[in-house]
Amino acid sequence: MTPQIERPTGKKTPTDSRADRMETRPPPQDRHRASPGGPPPQGSPPGPAWSPFGDHPHGSVRIGYPYVKGASSPEANPSAPDETMADAQVELLKIGDFAKLAGTNLRTLRYYEELDLLIPASRSQGGFRYYRRTDLHRLNMIHDLQALSLPLERIRELMATRDEKAGRKNFIEKVHLALAEQDRLLALRIKELESQRKSIAAAVAKLANCAVCKHNPGSDNNYCEPCQLTGERLPETLSALF
Repeated sequence: MTPQIERPTGKKTPTDSRADRMETRPPPQDRHRASPGGPPPQGSPPGPAWSPFGDHPHGSVRIGYPYVKGASSPEANPSAPDETMADAQVELLKIGDFAKLAGTNLRTLRYYEELDLLIPASRSQGGFRYYRRTDLHRLNMIHDLQALSLPLERIRELMATRDEKAGRKNFIEKVHLALAEQDRLLALRIKELESQRKSIAAAVAKLANCAVCKHNPGSDNNYCEPCQLTGERLPETLSALF
């Protein structure tokens, strides 16, 4: 049975702002790319809700994220010297470019944002959304879980791992739970597929007998149900096609 994938409705959501609508428009020919940098606009909250990027509606930008060289943490090795901080340049894609890369549309991305499933990495001063290329991994997991017949509400619960205030131990436990649940669902799906393969194998074996039978499936013999030679019921997958 083909799983039903939940799709966003055409209803206007709270995130459909003027900036959202502008994201689908082609850029004016005289519009220039704003240079990164500068202070946040007056009244803007700190964090990923604001970005110093301009409002150019297409293309990508790069932003620096600090990271610590080395794999060990201060908790694991308190006596270790401080590692040098480096700046990792991460490319951020405009929502339209990210949608093309992901093979989806803007409405779906906004819908997932509304559900707290996929949050943009940053926003420009004008409200334009920017995504990391690695956000594609999260989007793919959402689709994989949907293909396993999970509703979006349950998917949101499983993928709610990004809570910086929860602590490292709690974070690891949440990630492990999400992976374990996905593995469990995959095991169930594999079992179902194995059962279907056995049913198909039985149908193929029976079809070899049908090849030498003189009876043709039709309304006069109830489409060979039961078999005109053996009197036995046909395998379900063969009966579906007869």
